[in-house]
Amino acid sequence: MIDLEQNEKILLHARRHWFFLFQKILSLIPLVVIPVIVIFSVPMTVDSFSFSEKSGVALIIFFLFSWLLCIWITSFIMWTDFYLDVLIVTDHRVINVEQKALFSRETSSLHLDKIQDVSVDVHGVIATFLSFGTLRIQTAGETGEFGIKGIKEPDQVKKIILEQHEKAMAKLRTVRIES
Repeated sequence: MIDLEQNEKILLHARRHWFFLFQKILSLIPLVVIPVIVIFSVPMTVDSFSFSEKSGVALIIFFLFSWLLCIWITSFIMWTDFYLDVLIVTDHRVINVEQKALFSRETSSLHLDKIQDVSVDVHGVIATFLSFGTLRIQTAGETGEFGIKGIKEPDQVKKIILEQHEKAMAKLRTVRIES
C-alpha cells in the first residue's frame, strides 16, 4: 500500500478515535427504526393493495429488507472510511492516508526535517475524557499545514513526531558539519 524508502521503519500507526465511527453509525439508527414502524402498520396497509394479501405482505417485506440492506451497506462504507484513514509515522517522514470515498484515497507525506511546529487541539469534555483531538503539523513546504481531526492520543503522537523530528535535524546537522 505505501512504498517505504530504503531503511525506513514504521514507528506508529495512528487512527481516528472510535467515537467518530460511533457518531456516524448512531446517525443511522433513525433509518433502522422506520422499517419497524412500517412492520407494525402492515395490517392496516395490506387492505389498500389491489392484489392478494400474501403478495402485498411479500412486497412490503421485500422493500423493508432492501431498505435494511442499503443501511447495512452504508454502515460498511462508513467503517471502511474510518478504518482506512491512517497517519503513519516513520523514522524519515509522516504519511497521511485519507480515504475520500469507497474507491478514492489521498496520500500525502512530509519529511521530518521539513516540520516547523506540531500542535494539538482538544476541545470539549468528551474529547478530553476519551483523549482525542486534532493534530496540526506546520511545514516549510507548499502544503503549509497538515491536519488530522479526531486522532486518538494526540499528545503521544505529537511526542513521537517531535522526537523523530529532533533525530532528523541532528542527523542533518551532522551531515552538514561533515561536508
